[in-house]
Amino acid sequence: MIKKYFNVLNDYFIRYLFAKEGHEDILKDLINSVRIDSNQEPFEYIEVLNSFNLKENVLDKESIVDVKAKTKSGETIIIEIQRIGNQSFIYRSLYYWAKSYYT
Repeated sequence: MIKKYFNVLNDYFIRYLFAKEGHEDILKDLINSVRIDSNQEPFEYIEVLNSFNLKENVLDKESIVDVKAKTKSGETIIIEIQRIGNQSFIYRSLYYWAKSYYT
């Protein structure tokens, strides 16, 4: 028997697990677990959005977040999972927030 190992923190696996149509309950459970731990109200509804931030002109930057979702009240949630923290993650997080706020 051949066992295949894969990294569960791989971007493709994370997107499949949390951002695939039909997996909204899994995503909602993850988000609500973090919110409850932070003494915040859990969300009742999560809609998965397109995680691609496409270029609008030649000078723009294209990016892909792991998961982008919207709540019933219109709040946008961006999830980016990192195995190792580094300085560039801070800048990337700010870029994702600004891009989400802008659009």
